[in-house]
Amino acid sequence: VGYMKPVGQQTLTALNGEGVPIQVDKDVVVITSLTGIDSHGYEQTSPVVWRSGQTAAFIDDWVTRDPVGGRHALLERIRNAYRQVATGKRMVVVEGTGQPGVGSVAGVSNADVINALRCMGAPVFVILVARGGIGSTIDQIFPYLMALDHLGTRVDGLIINDVMPSKMPMIRYSIYYPHLQSGREM
Repeated sequence: VGYMKPVGQQTLTALNGEGVPIQVDKDVVVITSLTGIDSHGYEQTSPVVWRSGQTAAFIDDWVTRDPVGGRHALLERIRNAYRQVATGKRMVVVEGTGQPGVGSVAGVSNADVINALRCMGAPVFVILVARGGIGSTIDQIFPYLMALDHLGTRVDGLIINDVMPSKMPMIRYSIYYPHLQSGREM
């Protein structure tokens, strides 16, 4: 099993393969450390780190430089990292970052990454993770589904975390609400 988080936004400093300190998404360090999954070097498991101030810098690039070239370079870095991580693996867990809009200013949102990996032939199954509840869960999931659908990104499943055992029957019933399943009006 391989693991990577193509776009990270919460970083810490770790040493790369040459012992040089670099910024890496914290989840990558935690997951690879706890599971023993080969990191393939943090440059591959955490290829794009979205640092504070990077959004403003990317917007400035629209005026002064070539933002499309920057987007293509970021996506190519992600594709190359995926190829490295996937080599010799039966499965690669690719963790998204935050909500669907994170990284969208640079064209590396979760949907952009999913679509780029699918276009290169990677067998990507998208699992959306949300917190337990009914109203708040539906309120959180619905705009995510709309955004991902608008960007042509299929969602294959849903995990609802932190559900109290006594609430499971109600959650099962409520989450099968037809409006959520199709994302469209019945």
